[in-house]
Amino acid sequence: MSKFSETTLSSWTKPASTTEEDKINNAISMIKSAIKNDTNFDNLSYEVFVQGSYGNNTNVRVNSDIDVNIMLTSTFFPEYPEGKDGSNYGFTNGSISYDEYKQLVLTALINKFGSDKLSVGNKSIKIDSNSYRVEADCIPSFQYRNYKYNSSSSERNFVEGIKYFASDHTSVVNYPKVHIKNGIAKNTQTGRNYKRLVRVIKRLRNKMALDNYFNNENITSFLIECLIWNVPNKYINNYDTWDETIKQTLIFLNESIKDSSYEKWGEVSEMLYMFHSGRKWTINDVQSFINSLWMFMEY
Repeated sequence: MSKFSETTLSSWTKPASTTEEDKINNAISMIKSAIKNDTNFDNLSYEVFVQGSYGNNTNVRVNSDIDVNIMLTSTFFPEYPEGKDGSNYGFTNGSISYDEYKQLVLTALINKFGSDKLSVGNKSIKIDSNSYRVEADCIPSFQYRNYKYNSSSSERNFVEGIKYFASDHTSVVNYPKVHIKNGIAKNTQTGRNYKRLVRVIKRLRNKMALDNYFNNENITSFLIECLIWNVPNKYINNYDTWDETIKQTLIFLNESIKDSSYEKWGEVSEMLYMFHSGRKWTINDVQSFINSLWMFMEY
């Protein structure tokens, strides 16, 4: 039995308060309006969608920020199978560079919110919160078409991701829509317990930080979602209490680190491995987190 009651753990599996819903929707609506009403986008095809914890319905913080992707689709970055290039698909060069597009997005947001409400970070454009809206991180991106990993019978189909360049010139490729789709599928397979388990682990991470017990910024919300994604459904479904579910989950993760099976773990999208040299986190970070959480729970 852990130091937290089952009632407490069960309450921590629930989403953040719905009182924030209006402020979240206001922020999203204003960002969409900023792009739609800017004439520079009249001849461009784009899509605005929410990703991250809110998009995946695993957010736990009240007043948390949201991640909004502003993805250009009329120009895209491709990844082709070996031996092929754009000429095999009839593609021509795009009409706008990424830097030009990012500047258009920044200008549209400044015109809507004011330059004093925006700050440009390494990977996103941050819009400040107020009493009407939550804080938002906007990511200007190009659609990323991965023809290489297309599982369809038609070679013209692709797996859709996003690609953008950080201010430090690092290129970033990920697959937020596939992440959301796969997360929904696992949540259905586990009777909605997958996302509940993610939320309770996130809240325990936050509680450890608040109590100055363990705090490592590399243990991100995204990382926790991916860790629990790799936990077999039986560990999520087969126990009657959240206390035992958490305990068995930590045992599984710890054993997977010991036998190195974690090396085959993928992100929720299953398009990228969780652990490689370019990651913010390391397996040592994860091991430290698991050990600290085990002791924090007093198992």
